Amino acid sequence: MPLINSNPKPQAKQEHKGLFGEGGDKPKAEDTGKVNEQVINIDNKLRVMEERTSNLQRRYMVNERNTLSTNRKFNSEIKTINMDINELKKEINQIKIKILQIIEELKKGARKEDMNMIKKYVDLWEPVNFVTRHEVETLINDILREKKV
Repeated sequence: MPLINSNPKPQAKQEHKGLFGEGGDKPKAEDTGKVNEQVINIDNKLRVMEERTSNLQRRYMVNERNTLSTNRKFNSEIKTINMDINELKKEINQIKIKILQIIEELKKGARKEDMNMIKKYVDLWEPVNFVTRHEVETLINDILREKKV
């Protein structure tokens, strides 16, 4: 059975002076190359993300402008339609008033029954056979002359 801490090599204590401190092991060239590649890769990804973000912001602004423009256009059309509706309402009210006036005038006029009664009286009296005053005077004068003769 092995003993605890029974390393054949004794470990030396390392001094830690921080990230930027001097001393310690220098990074290997291979490690710095990998780190540089990772930094470049992260930088490229960051640029792509920034570009996507700016594209999204531009799209958002365009959509916002289009929405505002469409909203203004719709509001203008709604105002025009409301004005047309109000004008039509006024015209309909004027037509109603005129129809009521016509109905009142028709009520004042003679009915068919009244016209039939007047027709009966006219047929009974036969005004076509009436004589004029001038004709009566002429007839009277003729009769008087005949009697004098």
